[in-house]
Amino acid sequence: MERFSATEYIVSNPANGNNYLIELNGKNAECGCEDYKNQLAFFGKGACKHIYAALFSIGFSSLGEYQNTIKEK
Repeated sequence: MERFSATEYIVSNPANGNNYLIELNGKNAECGCEDYKNQLAFFGKGACKHIYAALFSIGFSSLGEYQNTIKEK
């Protein structure tokens, strides 16, 4: 994983060589992958393995923990 900006990360999938832009912007976390897009379409919200990889790399164990930390600031 590579930090692209203060709120953006690039997560690579070594199995297929794809790179995904992750945006952690306030309480929102977004990814450009198909899994995330499908979750949004079906459930209205979502988090994929790429989002979790970005969160784990900056020290969060879950999306909820990230969101709670952002809310407290």
